[in-house]
Amino acid sequence: MEGYRFEVDRVELALALGELDRVKEIVASWRPDGFLEFDGVAAWLNALVALGRRGEIEQEGPAFLKPGSYLEPFVLRALGYARRDEDLVQQAIGRFEEIGMSWHAEDTRRLLPST
Repeated sequence: MEGYRFEVDRVELALALGELDRVKEIVASWRPDGFLEFDGVAAWLNALVALGRRGEIEQEGPAFLKPGSYLEPFVLRALGYARRDEDLVQQAIGRFEEIGMSWHAEDTRRLLPST
């Protein structure tokens, strides 16, 4: 059961269950190998946001920002969180909606201040 795919499932499950200590353990020993592991990169960015690791997001995230890609809204969301930039978060919501990922768009709204 080695490989990034197994780790993706484990990190997503731990995030869903709110088990941040488990997420921290997984992230400490695992990182997706690169841009082509898009599901791994998305889960990893989500984990960094959940853990509040703004510095790591700022340092690592921009390398994965490819306009028009599947990863674009995930990176925008993470960078918006890291930079406390509502415009980037709104861009992420818009991109998620454009590509039919309404659940992710709705989940991203939690990063916006309550109005």
